[in-house]
Amino acid sequence: METIVNWLTHIELTASIFYRDAAVCFKDDEKLAEFLNRLSTDERWHYQVMMNAAECVRRKNPEPPFVVLDSIKSKVEGVFQEGRNLLLDKKLTKKDLVDCLVKIEFAECNDIFLYVVNSLREESREFMDVAAKIRDHLKQIERFVESMPGCQEHLALIRKIPRVWKEKILIVEDMDYIAEFFKAVLSSEGSVEIASDGAEGLRKISETHFDVIVSDVDMPLVSGIEFYERAAQYDQKIGERFLFLSGDLTDQRRDFFLRNNLEFAAKPVSIDELRRRVAAIMKNNMKHF
Repeated sequence: METIVNWLTHIELTASIFYRDAAVCFKDDEKLAEFLNRLSTDERWHYQVMMNAAECVRRKNPEPPFVVLDSIKSKVEGVFQEGRNLLLDKKLTKKDLVDCLVKIEFAECNDIFLYVVNSLREESREFMDVAAKIRDHLKQIERFVESMPGCQEHLALIRKIPRVWKEKILIVEDMDYIAEFFKAVLSSEGSVEIASDGAEGLRKISETHFDVIVSDVDMPLVSGIEFYERAAQYDQKIGERFLFLSGDLTDQRRDFFLRNNLEFAAKPVSIDELRRRVAAIMKNNMKHF
């Protein structure tokens, strides 16, 4: 594992520097330069994740090497070298840039990156949300390629690649028939899990990242509001992913939701509104990655 993490650390730093330098190369195209600088910032964060992963690996019992990074290593490093040479010779075109982007960002090293962070999820919550952020990093690139003329082959290639992350939705509801119905109508939006009350909801969000949390308010053991308050103690931004549903929207509850910038809706809620609100939360949170 240590060999893998060390190589990924090197690759993420190399990517950050490459995108930064490419932004300078295309500085006359403000939108493109801004996009490349954003990618550079993303890769710098990926680099920091791998630095933290390296520290976790060093604290664990050492494992004997179990894989050789031969063809993947040479392929990815070769793409960077080719892009670097074009940059130095001032010959890097936008089409060359797209080619480098697709070959780098959709290479097998992303699968290895996700393997590492998933292996370390029990070590720190930091590693829990990484896959979702990688997903949105890749979506940014896909949208960029889609906007570039003459890159349909690259776009077709991207869309053949299996998604690294499927959106996850958590339904926290103590009435089984309601929870199952919500699961059925939201299954087209992502992978849906159910928790029967706030206590089970807390356990589930401690184990994985959910893009949207749809929660009832009145539940046994741990209410929806208590569930949110306890979750916010270790993730201050988790409220951005909550949608509360309540059949008893008192003035006190409305004030609480508004004061904490929480999305809420009254029961009964229409299917169209539920889907629209869940999709809006997903879209809004993509902007933060």
